[in-house]
This record gives sequence, structure tokens and C-alpha cells, in this order.
Amino acid sequence: MTTQITHFSAFSGIGGACSALKEAGIAHKTIGISEIDHLATIIRTAIIGDSATNIGDINTANWDKMETPYLFSGGFPCQPFSVMGLMKGMKDPRATAMFSMRKMILDLLPNYILLENVGGILTARCLPQLMKFLQSFGHEYSYSIHKSNPNDLGFLQSRTRVFITLSRLDQTPWVIGKLPTKKAETWADLVDSKLDNSFFNVKAKPRITNSKFIVSPSSTKWACITKGAILSQCGRTSWIPHRSAYRSPTTSELFKLFGYSNFPSLPLKDGISRSSISRGFGNSWHVGHAALVLQSLPLPTQPTQLKLWSKS
Repeated sequence: MTTQITHFSAFSGIGGACSALKEAGIAHKTIGISEIDHLATIIRTAIIGDSATNIGDINTANWDKMETPYLFSGGFPCQPFSVMGLMKGMKDPRATAMFSMRKMILDLLPNYILLENVGGILTARCLPQLMKFLQSFGHEYSYSIHKSNPNDLGFLQSRTRVFITLSRLDQTPWVIGKLPTKKAETWADLVDSKLDNSFFNVKAKPRITNSKFIVSPSSTKWACITKGAILSQCGRTSWIPHRSAYRSPTTSELFKLFGYSNFPSLPLKDGISRSSISRGFGNSWHVGHAALVLQSLPLPTQPTQLKLWSKS
């Protein structure tokens, strides 16, 4: 029998890490989050339903009175390492949040850390900077890097992600092994049989009308989903035929595309809009993918394993 773990979620967005812990069946309490997008936190509350304190911008936050969480998670800003963000790496001003996150981690010394980012962080241009950053934890933590794509595991969404685990040196090292696969999902498995009004109509045709990203019931791959990508006719967008034009995914389709097995309805009110939902999911972890990763987290079997560790 395992003991409930405590969890802090940095860059929490709509709560992908918290939902993944639930999806993985891990008993946990999220003791705090850090998020600057007010609308994302509204959606997170609607999905998660907890009362975790938001400490706000991690660059200016105060965590002096916070207890040490067993697990610290953070999908730190991807723009410095993505192609769309021009891959400026640590020279990108948004990378400052990584160093603020490191300060928080080294102040609190959680047992384990799970970080998430885009595949571009492992390119020849960005990898040396990442390695230097990870090695700066060396006196307190070991680390391991895992790269995978949920589509290769049977999920419809194709979105290569890098997960980085850090294990405090007095803990069993957390290394993510080969993840289990399932029967490949198709768009027919996820599509809503009855549409509500929680989607965008897209009247323009995509530039390449025979693009492989125009989905059909038998499609087993899905690419980008954000409103901005759809309306700008991004080449990686998956286009859903709708009447004589196209549409974006509905809210419930988005939940399913991100690997949720159970999810609430999100009424379009009180700050929750089609636009905020689309943006929130566009910045979210793939919950099904992350849940498989979290299943390898070493868990405590007794409360004494949650004890703090003094800095070296």
C-alpha cells in the first residue's frame, strides 16, 4: 500500500500534470501551482476541482512557507526550444523561468521532479544548453531523459515530447523505461456523434487540399490543434471536414485527444470560452502519455519515506 504523495505543479496551465497523476491512479494532493494565465487557472479548477494555492509568476513568487512536495512537475516554456520559437535556447528571455524553477527546486528539495518539453530541446543546437542546465543540479540530483510520442503508443495525437526526471540523491533513481502500447486509436473512436457549439467553424480551405492532415474516420494520426494554427492554416494542423468547410475539435474531442479517460463538461461561461479552451489544450501535457510516464514514479510505502533531506 502506498502513501499519498504531495505535489507541486509549475507552469500548471489547465492542470495536465494533476490530471495525469489521477489517470495513473497515484494518490496525491497538489499543495500548490504556479501559473500566470488566469483563464487557464479557471479551466484547471473546472477540471481538477481542488483548492491548490497559485503562487503566480515563478520568477517573482515566494515559497518560503511552502512544504517540500514529494513530486515537483513542470512543463517549462517550450518557445526557446521549438522551431516556431526560433530555437533561441537560453538566450530567449522566456528561459529565465527555468532558472527560477531551479531555484525553487533547490530551495525545497522535492524527492522527485518531472519536467516536460518539446522534442526540439534535444537537437544539436539546444542539447548542450539543456545538459549544462541539468548538470547544475548535480550536487543534489541525478537525472534521466526520455523521448517518446503518444502516437507511437497508440494514441491518436502525434506530439513528440521529452520528459526529464530528476531524483534526489537519497532516493531510488527514477528512470522511464519503455512505455506500454495499446491498439491504435482512430478519429472514429474519438469523434463526437452529436456536435455541440464548442468548436470553431473554419470556412477557408487548407492550402494543400489533399493534405494528409485532413482527418477521416480511419485516420490514426492527429497533429496540431490550436485555434491559432487552424485559423492561420498552419501546415501541421489536422483539418476536420464539416459540411462544405472545416471545423476545430469540440471540447469533449479535445479531452479525448489528450488521453483523458474521464472528464467533466466545461460550460462556456465564467471565463471559459472556446478560445481559452483551445489555447489551454494547445499548451497542455498529453495526459494519457504523461500518465504512462508517471506509472514508473517510485512511490513511498510508508510516511517516513517522505522525510526531508538536508542539503549537501
